[in-house]
Amino acid sequence: MTPLRTFPCIVSLCIVLSSTVWAGPEGDRIHGDNSRFATNGVVLVWGVLRGATDDSAKVVLRVVTTGQTYKAVSLEGVDPFGGARQTLFPRAPLADGVAIWTARATFAEVPQREIHLFTDPGAAHPTLTIYFQGLPDTTPEFDSEAALSRYLDEAIAELSKK
Repeated sequence: MTPLRTFPCIVSLCIVLSSTVWAGPEGDRIHGDNSRFATNGVVLVWGVLRGATDDSAKVVLRVVTTGQTYKAVSLEGVDPFGGARQTLFPRAPLADGVAIWTARATFAEVPQREIHLFTDPGAAHPTLTIYFQGLPDTTPEFDSEAALSRYLDEAIAELSKK
């Protein structure tokens, strides 16, 4: 087989592998791929609140469960090149969902986001980690907190029905 003929096979394999849930000693890992994301009993919705300057813009990630599986959540920012980790939201009860606010500027230093979900709030490792390679391109931006909140509420309601 010539190298050009194997290319489509390699691309197909990469697509299959990128959509697979990876299980490891620290739980399953899923790559998030959109600003509105639902999987395994959890809904994640991203939004941006514009500021007077780019440095004052805020990113919000709302995390809601659609079942009783996950009891706690935390968020880490990760430098994918150097491996440095930064806790952006310490482990907290998930109950009715949480809104995690971070400065948009933090994506420059630690662009990868890892949302850790725990079925046992006291467990050493998460049951599920959903990671994003930066802020999703599809993330909408809003000029007011009220408009952002309406969008998040509507998106979560829609995704929770599925």
